[in-house]
Amino acid sequence: MQNIILFFVRNNAFFAFLFLEALSISLLVSNNEKQNQVFLSTANSVSGSLTSLTNSINAYRHLAEENKQLAAENARL
Repeated sequence: MQNIILFFVRNNAFFAFLFLEALSISLLVSNNEKQNQVFLSTANSVSGSLTSLTNSINAYRHLAEENKQLAAENARL
């Protein structure tokens, strides 16, 4: 616990910078229509890419089970 506190104390300027940067981006996006549209478009694009990647990974994970089912069906035929 003490190490965590020391970490935050040593890097307080960096964390203050990150906080102020996030605050400024938030104000920029919320108060300007063009930046808001760009942000939402980019967020939707990233979200769609991550969803597609997740679906691909899940499909690959279930591939072994599907192969077993197909092999059983081939043996039945």
